[in-house]
Amino acid sequence: MLHVLAFALLSPPLPVGAAFEEVAVFKAPEAHQAVAVDADHFYAIGNRVIAKYDKRTGERVARIEASEELPLIHMNGGVVAGAELIVSHSNFPFTPMVGSVERFATGALPHDAPLTHLKSHSLGPTDGSLTSALPLLRDPYGVGGGKPATVYTFAHYELPLIPGYETGTSRTRVEMRPQNTDEPTAYLLPEPVLRRLRPHSVSGASFDARSRLWLSGHDVPELYRVAFPKAGSVMVLEAVHPAPIAGQGIAWDPSDPGVLWGTRRKEGLVIKMRLKETP
Repeated sequence: MLHVLAFALLSPPLPVGAAFEEVAVFKAPEAHQAVAVDADHFYAIGNRVIAKYDKRTGERVARIEASEELPLIHMNGGVVAGAELIVSHSNFPFTPMVGSVERFATGALPHDAPLTHLKSHSLGPTDGSLTSALPLLRDPYGVGGGKPATVYTFAHYELPLIPGYETGTSRTRVEMRPQNTDEPTAYLLPEPVLRRLRPHSVSGASFDARSRLWLSGHDVPELYRVAFPKAGSVMVLEAVHPAPIAGQGIAWDPSDPGVLWGTRRKEGLVIKMRLKETP
């Protein structure tokens, strides 16, 4: 008991940041896993389905489902890059674990119908479940030598879902893979974040306009702003921000840098929210 008390007294206070406030709510039953956003639309992502919505009216304008020709079983986070919607995909909870990055047309180009599947990039066997794949045009941290890179999150859980599979939230990691190389630079999460994620893991990730990385959990109504460390292998927790969501995939709005989108999947809702301070 004394040991636990001493640990609590020695632990630094949790850095709590400004809260997010709800701006608008949209009904989107597909938003079981994540939401992505561009200037005019948001994309509700489920395990086997994606739907495109007008982000001003909430009208659904396109939809695509998995099929025998498109055998996707567990899509996760998404991000819009140019005229493409980039979606992470895994075979969770099956083993061996594999992941892929799937690209869909947003419909922004005249010759592309919205949500047409464009291409797939398989990562092969993965240590963990792929929950996000974020393109980073400029590496401000120097981790990847300043080259364009992709930042992945691989989730691990403390749930006995996979027979014979070694579980543990502490194995969750963030990887940065610079362009034209397969050599990843990998980091674990700081213990204060792990404590709040358990028994689940990181379900969403998004870079804001200042290239700061934000993570979300499975169902907790808060976000974690983290940074790559100057040394070592553990991400730095900068702040925990209360938010009116229930975990899952998140997306900063490229047309409004102060706005973040998230979900409350049990209610089938997409949430538009704003940080009470300028991000």
